[in-house]
Amino acid sequence: MTISVRRADRKDFNQIEQFFEKNVSLVDPEVTSWMPNIYPTIDTVKQALSRSDFYIAEINETIVGSVILNHTGEEEHKLIPWADPQGSLKKILFIHTLMTAVEYQRSGIASKMLDFSIELARDTNCQAVRLDVLENNLPAKRLYESKGFINRGSGTLASFDNKGFDWCNFYERVI
Repeated sequence: MTISVRRADRKDFNQIEQFFEKNVSLVDPEVTSWMPNIYPTIDTVKQALSRSDFYIAEINETIVGSVILNHTGEEEHKLIPWADPQGSLKKILFIHTLMTAVEYQRSGIASKMLDFSIELARDTNCQAVRLDVLENNLPAKRLYESKGFINRGSGTLASFDNKGFDWCNFYERVI
């Protein structure tokens, strides 16, 4: 099984939409804090495509994963003791909304997307790759740690429905 990762473009939209319709509702909100029809949505995809920061993983030209990669962190990220807390955001690659197709989970897709993210950071002279993850998302945390990400601390982020806060861990991989 060959997994490829690439930047998505507008011609991929219909297949991305099908991927989202099938998979977002199957993601456990207790593990991700994602909420169907709130986040992530097809509007999330449209915005990321317009910024050219939406990436897809494919097997035989079928989308099996997606991720948003950009230089945008949350305000709360400023409170975390990163390796270089004063570093320019242009030199930091943030991972957002990493998702794999439910039927392909534990197939190495997320691992491949993380490898791609680290290589993209290297290729664009970034100093680090950062992300946040819901504290009880143990499978994701194990994966990040296996890829050399270090837990830099914990804190809250506003929940996607803006009705509370989620307790998260903040991870970083220095390049």
